[in-house]
Amino acid sequence: MIKSILPFVDNLERAVNHSEKTEDIQSLVEGIKLTLQQLLQTLYKFGVSPIESLGRPFDPAVHEAMLVVETDQQEANRVVEEFQKGYLLNNRLLRPATVSVSKPSEKGAQTTE
Repeated sequence: MIKSILPFVDNLERAVNHSEKTEDIQSLVEGIKLTLQQLLQTLYKFGVSPIESLGRPFDPAVHEAMLVVETDQQEANRVVEEFQKGYLLNNRLLRPATVSVSKPSEKGAQTTE
């Protein structure tokens, strides 16, 4: 696995060297995006997959709630923001996603009573 990741280190080193020689930020950003996409594909080959969280029901088995947000825009107990993506390794939790979770707003709850 480590040998498979070394090309990404090379690409990132090239990006850093390129950034010191040019002001073309857009091409630098595109290169970093491509490197990230390739890295994620390589991790996927080794059984690492991201946890899809945004808009999904909060699941304490794969999510770590950092904030509770009052909102009428989402159902209660839905992930409304993802601070750090979570990952599974061969369908076992590698790292939980850190998220904010929705709850009904106090104002909305009072008007329905």
